[in-house]
Amino acid sequence: MNLPRISLIILLAVLLIFSEGFSQEKNVLSGQIITEEPLNSPVHIINISREKGGVSELLGRFSVEVSVGDTLVFSSVQYKKE
Repeated sequence: MNLPRISLIILLAVLLIFSEGFSQEKNVLSGQIITEEPLNSPVHIINISREKGGVSELLGRFSVEVSVGDTLVFSSVQYKKE
């Protein structure tokens, strides 16, 4: 039988699964938005590079998944885009 060949295929499949899991390491950026006036609504934080985002609390605290080189956009109805 080809038992060694099947074992090799299973080993390669397991290694590929683990390498994919480790290569997608997630970093979380946490912070607080500070404004002169209290926030009336949450601020949307959008990671354009990963196409993911989140919203802040009314106190301004937020967290979003990021990688080095990602572009973030902060958006709120009470502020105009600059």
